[in-house]
Amino acid sequence: MRKNPNRGGNNSWKTRDAPPHSSGQGQSNSYHGQNYGGLNGFRQTQPTTSGNYSRNRFQPNQVKRFKPNTWRPQNPNGNQRNRVTSESSTNNQSNRQHYNNRRQHSLETRNRYNPGQSQSQVQCRSEEFSDIPGFSYDPATGKYFKILPNAPGQPYGSTRNDLAKIQKAHEIEAKLQAQPVNSHISIPPLTKMLQDLTLGVGPPGLNCAAKKMANNVAKYRVSKTSVTPSYTVEVLPNFRENIVGCEFLEVTGDGKTIVGCWAVDSQAHSATNRGTSHQASHIVCLGVETDRDLAQHESIKLDSGKNLVDSNGRYYCNTYGLKFIPKEHDFYMYDPALVDMMIAPIDTEVTCLLYASANSHFNANHQVVTTCNVYLKPIIELTKDEGLAIVDSPIYNMHWSTREAVWSCAWNESKTSIGIGLEYCGLVIDPISDSKFKVSSGNKNVLSQRFSTDGNLLYLGRRNADMSSLDLRMSHHHTIGVFEDSASTGWIHQMKHRSNYILSENMNGKIKLWDIRSFKCIEEFYGHKNSRHRLPCFVDPTERFLFAVDEDGVSRGWSLTSTELLCTIPCPRAVESRADFPRIIFSENWGGIGGNSAIILAVDNELRIHELLL
Repeated sequence: MRKNPNRGGNNSWKTRDAPPHSSGQGQSNSYHGQNYGGLNGFRQTQPTTSGNYSRNRFQPNQVKRFKPNTWRPQNPNGNQRNRVTSESSTNNQSNRQHYNNRRQHSLETRNRYNPGQSQSQVQCRSEEFSDIPGFSYDPATGKYFKILPNAPGQPYGSTRNDLAKIQKAHEIEAKLQAQPVNSHISIPPLTKMLQDLTLGVGPPGLNCAAKKMANNVAKYRVSKTSVTPSYTVEVLPNFRENIVGCEFLEVTGDGKTIVGCWAVDSQAHSATNRGTSHQASHIVCLGVETDRDLAQHESIKLDSGKNLVDSNGRYYCNTYGLKFIPKEHDFYMYDPALVDMMIAPIDTEVTCLLYASANSHFNANHQVVTTCNVYLKPIIELTKDEGLAIVDSPIYNMHWSTREAVWSCAWNESKTSIGIGLEYCGLVIDPISDSKFKVSSGNKNVLSQRFSTDGNLLYLGRRNADMSSLDLRMSHHHTIGVFEDSASTGWIHQMKHRSNYILSENMNGKIKLWDIRSFKCIEEFYGHKNSRHRLPCFVDPTERFLFAVDEDGVSRGWSLTSTELLCTIPCPRAVESRADFPRIIFSENWGGIGGNSAIILAVDNELRIHELLL
């Protein structure tokens, strides 16, 4: 820095000039009487420092700082720079005006479609804000986005379904923001909350007291089950066939339909199979209806205590007025042996019946050949009106046949696949693509199987081996763990309300509740007997009670919450074959009316109804 000789007594100081441009012609800019070098006039100028200087001290004046908004570089050699700057300023003004117009348009559109919404709420991407067909507009970014078809793999927010979800989420957020927020929320201590839950007292939203009382009432009604049925009805009174026994029995959640499979005698059903045991199974649905006049009449008889017998001299008291009417859409299975059967909800419109059967015959060389079949057929009574037009589709009517022995079958509702238990492994079939793959069972017979709620896990009950858990998401080595002390499991149930737990019954007479995360037994239900059979078990839709039939034909009921044995119903006849075992079901709303709690046992060609009165 050097002294300016043109100044008087005041000494002015300035910084050294900046180096010239690389072309050798440096250009200077004038600012407050000072010259500063720059590259094409765009180098940022530096502040000027001035003041009085003496031999002893330096007294600076006020520092002048650079203000970018007020400084505009000028080009003294031409107007090209000024013209570019002017055009840039004009474009900025145009863009700013366009943005303001777009913002005003979006506000008007939002107020037009949502007049009750506050303008302070956050807007979301929507097709309504766009004035270009086929595009959505995002007010937050001011950009347009093309609307893509509703197909898998599209970026989130690019389809109309995504836009509807985003709009719904913002509406919920707006409602939450509109609600007053109380910053002073009192949280009771954990000890008090546990005591309230134990006593059945809790917040009004949980209705802990009401739920506890309802559970206690239901347990009391089951515990008072009489060994004598309230009344007995014949299953198929108008059919000319000799019913041997019930092989499958299930009830819908609303208590209005019973799905059953009864073994029928071949001599009465088919003239070609005379002299042999039952060679066919009759699958039929029973509609459960309520006759209020009959219920009132029977209730009066019960109160008076007179004439509580039927024409055969048996006890009869139908206080619910229930009637069991066979539906017209029934069908037969002509294979002599039913292996396994279950209800398979294919989708929201059509529900099918999945079952496996076996048939043996002599070939030309007089050798016994066994053929196993797996069927998938629709249940018309459980199909909605929208699905009646498509029940004949091949996806709802399928058949697989194999020479290997089939021991069990299962339906994967989440992944729409079928599990088949074979002699030495398990087989998973996709009925849509007809693709299949095998899973290991350790070279054991797959006596039972069940899929998890999400469809990713498969539980296998194996003969003379513990129950195993398989992860179907793995490409190989699917087995991830085993449940110890569960050998020869013949029945598995996946809990719906508690998806981390499963129930199992094995041929050692043990019924256990398992935690699938730790492969440990949580609870055990005592009193059951079994040594070599696959026995029928039932869990009610509310998952409060468990019912099972032991090898002597005795039916028992337990509480799933306390594992307490509540009731015992003896078998009215001796058990000799699979069809001789009673089938047990339970519902608290028979006929679609809440409070109609009853246990029904299917024995021979009869339904034995045990009403659970208060």
